Parts: sequence; C-alpha cells; structure tokens
Amino acid sequence: ARVWVRDSGPGLTVEQQQRIWERFYQAPGVPVQSGSGVGLGLGLHICQILIGRHG
Repeated sequence: ARVWVRDSGPGLTVEQQQRIWERFYQAPGVPVQSGSGVGLGLGLHICQILIGRHG
C-alpha cells in the first residue's frame, strides 16, 4: 500500500502542537473542514484512542 500526505495548513505553534491530542482542543485560526463549518475538536483525540487500542 502507498500513502501520500500533503500538508497545506498554516502550521501550529509549539504550544498548539503539545495540545492537539487533547479532547475538544481546537487550534485558533485553523479553518474547519466539515460541511457544517463547526468542528468539535474530537478528531485527533479519537484517532489517538483507536490507534492505542490497536497497539
């Protein structure tokens, strides 16, 4: 399998990088990708839990 990743985001400060795995954390100034225009800040937190459960 091949995986391609492209990052075109604005970047995060060191403080924001330390907090991105927290439940409900949303970095200020980062646009929301969902169709509703509102994010919950759960995406990376849920990914972290799922990956942890798979070892």
